[in-house]
Amino acid sequence: MKASRRELLLGTAALGAAAIAGNACNEKPKLPEDDPRYQGLLFLVPIEARTVDAWIEQLLPADHPPGTPGARAANVLLYIDKQLAQKHFTTIARGVRRAAVILQRAAVAQGAAHFADLDAPAQRVLLERLQQNQLAAFAEKTNTAKTFDTVLLLALEGYLGDPSYGGNKDQIVWRALGDSPACPKPLDANAHRHGHHE
Repeated sequence: MKASRRELLLGTAALGAAAIAGNACNEKPKLPEDDPRYQGLLFLVPIEARTVDAWIEQLLPADHPPGTPGARAANVLLYIDKQLAQKHFTTIARGVRRAAVILQRAAVAQGAAHFADLDAPAQRVLLERLQQNQLAAFAEKTNTAKTFDTVLLLALEGYLGDPSYGGNKDQIVWRALGDSPACPKPLDANAHRHGHHE
């Protein structure tokens, strides 16, 4: 039986769709190793770096307060990685690495390929459980509460510190806050005088 023009068109469209789908299936998924942000780190391997990157972005998100950069924009990950690579940080570095693995396992248990692939609310839930040492099912005898506090401290140091140490890229945080420890604003003489009773 001779095919109708409509059937030929539909068949051609189907072949085209199959070809496109085939190309999509052959494309390699993007891995942390492909992200330039996770290249050249001193301690964290890319998959760990991606976890810690998402972690600290939840601790110091962009626009909280409005107009301020997040941890990612401030390059806080680089600061933390440099600290973890130091010899006197060996114990802390192991704890951070272990915590990153725990977060990854917990995310996979929820059906995600990676902790960073979870939406922000889901990430915050896991981080709250990590802070409260409630992810023991994914790693026994691990004090994640202490590690959480350490990462928070390191994140704040990198976020607000001198850019020469790796974080606060291009003084982005200082500029957003309108002040710099290196060049503090002069005191307002009038405000200072009015603040005292004569």
